[in-house]
Amino acid sequence: MIPIYRKNDMKIGPSANQLPGNVMTQGANVNEVLHLTAHGLDDALGQVENRIALWSKAQLIEPGPAIRLRLVLEELITNGFNHGGLDTAEGVRVEIFSDAGQLSFAYYDSANPFDPTRDLPPDTLNAPVEDRPIGKLGWVLILHYFSLIRCEAGPDGNIYGFESKPAFHVAI
Repeated sequence: MIPIYRKNDMKIGPSANQLPGNVMTQGANVNEVLHLTAHGLDDALGQVENRIALWSKAQLIEPGPAIRLRLVLEELITNGFNHGGLDTAEGVRVEIFSDAGQLSFAYYDSANPFDPTRDLPPDTLNAPVEDRPIGKLGWVLILHYFSLIRCEAGPDGNIYGFESKPAFHVAI
């Protein structure tokens, strides 16, 4: 599990030993923390693509989980800019943790408040294709691969904490 910062404690430190005292999970055994701080959609997506690839190789993260992490981060960031009125001056901050094969991350943006625990559109995956709205599947993708373990949505932005779900295998 990862430490998830409170909004006013979003300090970036080099190791888990220097995390603030009021984190959600104390004593996380973190191998490495990757910090992404971006201003603007292109900058954020570029950092996700380049730095996740390098970090996941250095952490010996398998390609599958690394790709899922990248997809989820791209979706969160794109939603913030395209739907949340994200102010590029404040941008996005992401801290990614790897511990014993578990990928976790804390995500902060300064977009309009959005609480996925109560504000998601109705699930239409089982509806006939002609009755499904275009789009509205970003959070379905996110929650397919990661569990939301913390959510704070307020006037200063959003903080989400995620943990990867166990990989599923398809028998052939």
